[in-house]
Amino acid sequence: MDKRVVRAHTLDKRRKITFKRRNAKSLKIMEQLLELLEGHKNIGIYLSLKDEVNTTDYLDHFFENFESVSTSVIEDEQLVFYKIKSIRELKPGYMGVLQPPTTDLTLKDEMDVIIVPVVGFDRQNNRIGYGKGFYDRYLSDYKHKTIGLAFDEQEYRHIPHDENDVALDYIVTETRIFKK
Repeated sequence: MDKRVVRAHTLDKRRKITFKRRNAKSLKIMEQLLELLEGHKNIGIYLSLKDEVNTTDYLDHFFENFESVSTSVIEDEQLVFYKIKSIRELKPGYMGVLQPPTTDLTLKDEMDVIIVPVVGFDRQNNRIGYGKGFYDRYLSDYKHKTIGLAFDEQEYRHIPHDENDVALDYIVTETRIFKK
Protein backbone atom coordinates (compact mmCIF):
# COMPACT_ATOMS: atom_id res chain seq x y z
CA MET A 1 0.00 0.00 0.00
CA ASP A 2 1.28 3.45 -0.96
CA LYS A 3 1.94 5.99 1.84
CA ARG A 4 -0.16 8.61 0.05
CA VAL A 5 -3.18 6.29 0.04
CA VAL A 6 -2.75 5.45 3.73
CA ARG A 7 -2.28 9.14 4.58
CA ALA A 8 -5.42 10.16 2.67
CA HIS A 9 -7.44 7.35 4.28
CA THR A 10 -6.36 8.12 7.86
CA LEU A 11 -6.72 11.89 7.42
CA ASP A 12 -10.24 11.36 6.09
CA LYS A 13 -11.15 9.23 9.12
CA ARG A 14 -9.71 11.84 11.48
CA ARG A 15 -11.54 14.71 9.77
CA LYS A 16 -14.86 12.89 10.27
CA ILE A 17 -14.53 13.00 14.06
CA THR A 18 -16.87 15.71 15.32
CA PHE A 19 -15.53 18.65 17.34
CA LYS A 20 -17.31 17.42 20.49
CA ARG A 21 -16.01 13.84 20.13
CA ARG A 22 -12.51 15.09 19.30
CA ASN A 23 -12.41 17.14 22.52
CA ALA A 24 -13.67 14.21 24.62
CA LYS A 25 -11.16 11.84 23.00
CA SER A 26 -8.34 14.37 23.44
CA LEU A 27 -9.10 14.62 27.15
CA LYS A 28 -8.83 10.82 27.54
CA ILE A 29 -5.59 10.80 25.57
CA MET A 30 -4.15 13.57 27.74
CA GLU A 31 -5.05 11.66 30.91
CA GLN A 32 -3.13 8.62 29.65
CA LEU A 33 -0.26 10.77 28.37
CA LEU A 34 0.21 12.40 31.77
CA GLU A 35 0.70 8.96 33.35
CA LEU A 36 3.43 8.17 30.79
CA LEU A 37 5.10 11.51 31.49
CA GLU A 38 5.49 10.90 35.22
CA GLY A 39 9.12 11.35 36.20
CA HIS A 40 10.00 13.44 33.16
CA LYS A 41 11.09 17.04 33.54
CA ASN A 42 11.72 18.48 30.08
CA ILE A 43 9.24 17.82 27.31
CA GLY A 44 9.00 18.64 23.65
CA ILE A 45 5.47 18.79 22.29
CA TYR A 46 3.75 19.73 19.06
CA LEU A 47 1.04 22.38 18.99
CA SER A 48 -2.04 20.83 17.44
CA LEU A 49 -3.81 21.59 14.20
CA LYS A 50 -7.60 21.82 14.39
CA ASP A 51 -8.34 18.12 13.78
CA GLU A 52 -5.32 16.62 15.59
CA VAL A 53 -5.30 15.41 19.18
CA ASN A 54 -5.61 18.69 21.05
CA THR A 55 -2.38 19.56 22.85
CA THR A 56 -2.66 23.33 22.84
CA ASP A 57 -5.49 23.55 25.38
CA TYR A 58 -3.38 21.57 27.87
CA LEU A 59 -0.24 23.73 27.73
CA ASP A 60 -0.92 25.46 31.04
CA HIS A 61 -0.92 22.04 32.72
CA PHE A 62 2.46 21.26 31.14
CA PHE A 63 3.89 24.61 32.29
CA GLU A 64 2.79 23.86 35.86
CA ASN A 65 4.11 20.29 35.96
CA PHE A 66 7.38 20.26 34.01
CA GLU A 67 10.64 22.17 34.36
CA SER A 68 10.64 23.10 30.70
CA VAL A 69 8.24 22.87 27.77
CA SER A 70 9.50 23.19 24.21
CA THR A 71 7.41 23.32 21.06
CA SER A 72 8.28 22.48 17.48
CA VAL A 73 8.83 24.92 14.63
CA ILE A 74 9.73 24.38 10.98
CA GLU A 75 12.74 26.53 10.02
CA ASP A 76 14.48 26.19 6.65
CA GLU A 77 12.73 22.84 6.06
CA GLN A 78 14.01 21.49 9.40
CA LEU A 79 12.23 20.75 12.67
CA VAL A 80 13.57 22.62 15.70
CA PHE A 81 12.23 23.18 19.21
CA TYR A 82 12.07 26.35 21.30
CA LYS A 83 11.31 26.69 25.00
CA ILE A 84 8.17 28.54 26.01
CA LYS A 85 6.92 29.63 29.40
CA SER A 86 3.43 30.88 28.54
CA ILE A 87 0.76 30.31 25.92
CA ARG A 88 0.71 34.10 25.44
CA GLU A 89 4.11 33.85 23.72
CA LEU A 90 2.64 31.88 20.79
CA LYS A 91 1.83 33.40 17.38
CA PRO A 92 0.37 31.79 14.20
CA GLY A 93 3.04 30.25 11.94
CA TYR A 94 3.54 27.33 9.51
CA MET A 95 0.22 25.75 8.43
CA GLY A 96 -1.59 28.11 10.83
CA VAL A 97 -0.11 26.34 13.84
CA LEU A 98 0.75 28.49 16.84
CA GLN A 99 4.51 28.86 17.19
CA PRO A 100 6.84 30.11 19.90
CA PRO A 101 9.24 33.01 19.60
CA THR A 102 12.51 31.75 18.15
CA THR A 103 14.70 33.03 20.95
CA ASP A 104 15.36 30.06 23.28
CA LEU A 105 16.47 27.09 21.15
CA THR A 106 16.18 23.66 22.77
CA LEU A 107 18.81 21.06 21.90
CA LYS A 108 17.61 17.47 21.37
CA ASP A 109 19.38 16.12 24.42
CA GLU A 110 17.71 18.72 26.64
CA MET A 111 14.33 17.02 26.17
CA ASP A 112 13.77 13.70 27.91
CA VAL A 113 10.59 13.02 25.92
CA ILE A 114 9.19 14.28 22.62
CA ILE A 115 5.45 14.12 21.87
CA VAL A 116 4.74 13.70 18.18
CA PRO A 117 1.67 14.27 15.97
CA VAL A 118 0.37 11.21 14.12
CA VAL A 119 -1.61 10.98 10.87
CA GLY A 120 -1.76 7.17 10.91
CA PHE A 121 -0.17 4.34 12.90
CA ASP A 122 0.00 0.57 13.19
CA ARG A 123 0.47 -1.76 16.16
CA GLN A 124 4.22 -1.89 15.61
CA ASN A 125 4.28 1.85 16.40
CA ASN A 126 5.10 2.84 12.86
CA ARG A 127 3.66 6.26 12.16
CA ILE A 128 2.88 8.22 9.09
CA GLY A 129 2.95 11.99 9.17
CA TYR A 130 2.12 14.64 6.62
CA GLY A 131 4.81 13.45 4.22
CA LYS A 132 7.64 15.93 4.63
CA GLY A 133 9.76 13.78 6.97
CA PHE A 134 10.36 16.55 9.52
CA TYR A 135 9.92 14.34 12.59
CA ASP A 136 11.64 11.29 11.08
CA ARG A 137 14.78 13.32 10.34
CA TYR A 138 14.72 14.97 13.76
CA LEU A 139 14.16 11.72 15.67
CA SER A 140 16.65 9.64 13.65
CA ASP A 141 19.37 10.12 16.29
CA TYR A 142 17.20 11.03 19.29
CA LYS A 143 17.99 8.78 22.27
CA HIS A 144 15.09 9.44 24.64
CA LYS A 145 11.38 8.56 24.78
CA THR A 146 9.05 9.32 21.87
CA ILE A 147 5.27 9.35 22.20
CA GLY A 148 2.73 9.74 19.41
CA LEU A 149 -0.83 10.93 20.00
CA ALA A 150 -3.67 9.65 17.82
CA PHE A 151 -7.33 8.74 17.81
CA ASP A 152 -8.36 5.08 17.53
CA GLU A 153 -9.73 5.84 14.06
CA GLN A 154 -6.21 6.55 12.81
CA GLU A 155 -5.00 2.98 13.31
CA TYR A 156 -4.15 1.20 10.07
CA ARG A 157 -3.30 -2.48 9.81
CA HIS A 158 0.13 -1.83 8.24
CA ILE A 159 1.90 1.49 7.77
CA PRO A 160 4.35 1.30 4.87
CA HIS A 161 7.80 2.25 6.13
CA ASP A 162 11.42 2.33 5.07
CA GLU A 163 14.84 2.90 6.64
CA ASN A 164 14.16 6.65 7.02
CA ASP A 165 10.97 6.17 9.06
CA VAL A 166 11.27 6.20 12.85
CA ALA A 167 8.91 4.00 14.89
CA LEU A 168 7.77 5.62 18.15
CA ASP A 169 8.27 4.18 21.63
CA TYR A 170 4.60 4.71 22.49
CA ILE A 171 1.39 5.64 20.72
CA VAL A 172 -1.42 6.84 22.95
CA THR A 173 -5.06 6.75 21.86
CA GLU A 174 -8.19 7.38 23.88
CA THR A 175 -8.55 3.65 24.66
CA ARG A 176 -5.04 2.16 24.50
CA ILE A 177 -1.34 2.70 24.86
CA PHE A 178 0.80 0.87 22.32
CA LYS A 179 4.39 0.21 23.40
CA LYS A 180 7.20 -0.71 21.02
